[in-house]
Amino acid sequence: MSKRRNEKYIPGIYNYCDRWCERCPFTARCRTFAMEQAMLRREARRDAENAAFWAAMEKAAGDALEELEDLAAELGPKAPDPFADAPDGTRDDDDRDEKEPLVVEAMRYGNAAHRWLERRRDEFVEGRDKLEAILHDASEVILWYHMFIGVKLNRAFFGRRMDAEDDAGEGWQGEEPMPSDADGSAKIAIIGIDRSITAWAILMDRRPREAKIIRPILRRLLRLRGWADREFPDARKFVRPGFDDGTAS
Repeated sequence: MSKRRNEKYIPGIYNYCDRWCERCPFTARCRTFAMEQAMLRREARRDAENAAFWAAMEKAAGDALEELEDLAAELGPKAPDPFADAPDGTRDDDDRDEKEPLVVEAMRYGNAAHRWLERRRDEFVEGRDKLEAILHDASEVILWYHMFIGVKLNRAFFGRRMDAEDDAGEGWQGEEPMPSDADGSAKIAIIGIDRSITAWAILMDRRPREAKIIRPILRRLLRLRGWADREFPDARKFVRPGFDDGTAS
């Protein structure tokens, strides 16, 4: 028997196939098929690990989140004034150039969070591998979402303007309306706010000496969440493909 026939994989077999792996009699001899299956297994493990990550974040926040819900209720329905001096001493002179106050407030939160992280760069950015695991995870969440929220809210307002133009013109007349991109964008922004609140609550719980600095940032986020929920009341009901419709389970 030749050396080639002894090889598990047939060299180049994937170059001239029809890509119908489900009906192929040579998948056991195809390196590409084997690599794709290994990738799927890795992705499945990663999905499970990521689900566990968010569950651990919620559990770690614990009582701190309940305290924040009480604070949110105390803040009431009034939207913050994004052009007033912030309680944490931050202020951006270019804010007034923005059209949507909610986006302004989201960007100001992002700037406040960025400044907080920059002042602690040695520990929370450069030295995150030395942090307690839950603090590392919390800082990672804050870092990921701090600018993302404003960008997605800005997209939500853009989507709403597009929806209004469609309704005013030919739009969806006589057709089933498409799900609102505005609500979808607002939903992921609100999810980012929720996750950021959880992360900040963990930091405040684990670092009580930072509470005087973190609490105003959290207060801003709580107001921002309430404001976004009122501005886009259908956002949380938006069904995201895969995430919310059960197709990924």
